[in-house]
Parts: sequence; C-alpha cells; structure tokens
Amino acid sequence: RVLATQQSADPTQVEADVRRQVAERAEAHRAANAARRLTKEQRREKALEKVQLDRALGLHAAVFAVLSPLAIADVRCRFKIGVSAKELHLTGSLASCGVRDDA
Repeated sequence: RVLATQQSADPTQVEADVRRQVAERAEAHRAANAARRLTKEQRREKALEKVQLDRALGLHAAVFAVLSPLAIADVRCRFKIGVSAKELHLTGSLASCGVRDDA
C-alpha cells in the first residue's frame, strides 16, 4: 500500500528498491551474527565453564558391564571409548575381572 503511488509511476524501480532493501536487511543480519560469534577459544572456555557448573551441582557415578571381553581388547574400541570420555570430560577407571558368569 505504501508503495502504491510509486508503483504506478515505475514498477521496475519499485521492485529494484524492494530487492535492495531486502538484501540490505539480510546483510545486516549476517553482520550481526558474525559480530556475536564466539572465537574458538571463547567457545572452549564456555564449554569448560558449563562442565564446571555441572560438577558443582554434584558428581554422578555409573558402572558399565562389558559383556564381550573382546570389546575391551580391541584397540579401535578402546580408542573410541577414550575419545568419547575426553570429549565429555569423564574420569574413571577400568576393573577387569576375567570371566563373567551370569548363572
């Protein structure tokens, strides 16, 4: 409605103005997002602060039984477990007791 008077005069110019305004808003949005984006170090610090906050709320323990002794013997599996534990800032130990009898 606002552009109705201009539209009758030169519709091509009105369309170009609208497209320019849309592009300006999109660029302003991208620039604002880029300005708010955290650096790699800031993201790392934020993640560590979150872990410390979670630890301040209390520590939790979990016990896992690995049914297949081959899973722990497999180097690839141990590597995946180690990487996952490091990414999640987990600590703990492994107790191996040989044969497991469920009967």
